[in-house]
Amino acid sequence: MESGTSAGDGDPTITINVKFCGRSFLILISPDSTIKELKSLLQPLTNVLPRGQKLISKGKLLVDGMTIRKSEVTNGFKIMLMATHGLHQGVPIIVPQIPELTKDILQ
Repeated sequence: MESGTSAGDGDPTITINVKFCGRSFLILISPDSTIKELKSLLQPLTNVLPRGQKLISKGKLLVDGMTIRKSEVTNGFKIMLMATHGLHQGVPIIVPQIPELTKDILQ
């Protein structure tokens, strides 16, 4: 039996390609795992908390409670990860500062 392929229901894992911030992550996961479990696997790789992750596949938002199989994600699928601003851990997000306008500038 080949690891990481999904020829039938008996295979234990599938490979999913997750894109985030110009990087790609190959994730091996069971088709019976939930989207929430997938988000937990992505947290240490991306430093984005699961509650701040939005996973999108073929234009559809993947729901936490659904399984990978019910979400129609199969072996080799590409998923895009979008992070909610402020829910990164570890590395702070850099927000550009806009200088305040003063009376001197306006005159």
